[in-house]
Formats: sequence, C-alpha cells, structure tokens
Amino acid sequence: MTWEGKFGDAYTLRNEQPVDYVSRFGKTRHEMFADVFGRLPRKINILEVGCNVGNQLAVLRDMGFTNLHGIDINATSVAIAVSRGFDVKKGSAFDIVAENNEFELVFTAGVLIHFSPGTLPRLAREFYRVSGGFIGGFEYHANPFVKIPYRDGVELWKGDHVTMYTKLFPRLRVVAKKLYEYKDQPGNVDCGFLLAKEA
Repeated sequence: MTWEGKFGDAYTLRNEQPVDYVSRFGKTRHEMFADVFGRLPRKINILEVGCNVGNQLAVLRDMGFTNLHGIDINATSVAIAVSRGFDVKKGSAFDIVAENNEFELVFTAGVLIHFSPGTLPRLAREFYRVSGGFIGGFEYHANPFVKIPYRDGVELWKGDHVTMYTKLFPRLRVVAKKLYEYKDQPGNVDCGFLLAKEA
C-alpha cells in the first residue's frame, strides 16, 4: 500500500518538521485544539486514527490529557511515536483492533483527506463503532467534495466531513465546529469539529 511503504516513510519524515500554525492560521495548534477539545475531561480514553509520529497526541498531552492512544498504517511512524512515549500500534483505520465503544474520543487530523468520498462511509462506521462518546477531527474542508493533486500521482480529497458523519449517523450531535482559513493559501480552509453520540 502507498502509505505503508516508501511514500509513507517520506511523508513521515516531512511530518517530523514542525508546522508554523501561527503563520498559517493565526493560531497555535494548542489554541486550535483548545477551541474544539478544550472542554473534554482530561482523563478520557482517546484514540487518534492515523496518528503518524504523534504530533497531535503531543498537543493533547501538553493540554493535560493523559489516556492517549494511536494507530497508524506506517511502521516508521509507529516506531517514532512510540519513541516519544505514546501508546501507538500499527493498524488499519478500516479494521481497528478495539472493542465497541472502547474509546471515549476517536479523532483524526489530516487523515480523511487521503480517502475518496466513496470510501469514507466505511471508515466512519469503524470510528463510530469504537467510539463510546465522541468523534472529532481537524480536516481539509470544502463543500462539495473536491479532488486535489498531491505528490507522485497521489490525490487528496477535501470535503464537508461533519455533514458526512451526521448524515450517516443521525445520533451524532455537533458539539463544536470551527473553520480555520489558511493565511498563506487563500481559499483553503480546515475544519475542526467535535461530534457527540447521543443516547
């Protein structure tokens, strides 16, 4: 698979370089996470799907969250994340090794963009299965979905993931949703969101 091999390794090495979120969005990553996840209890059980080297888990750790876990398809990413002290396992987003409702929050950050709209429902159902409370994310946003070129013939998709989730699962309620415009790429937007599973 593309992301398991050399292409994914190269992506991982790029992710080790810090992103200047202030220049890009006018906010630190910590401030963006506080906007969306800041009111959640710090001891909740959290799973990041597609966690790469653990950069987002590090932000949550800095915010005081203590029960952090991750999965990623790329072995190099997993090794780096583990070396940083995170509980990260190699695994597929399509088949998460976890019990139903095992994690109180399941989230992604820049992961859903790697999957076409036709593939997303399968992913979303797996995230919904293992989430006992919340589904969240920070993803490239557009409405409707738009295909964009990336590298070496690989394509990405930006779209309205909040609407995708809520149409698939009517029990999901929007707790937080915030759009972040790119200052260095006019017209591009990220969406941070938190959805709650209602009884």
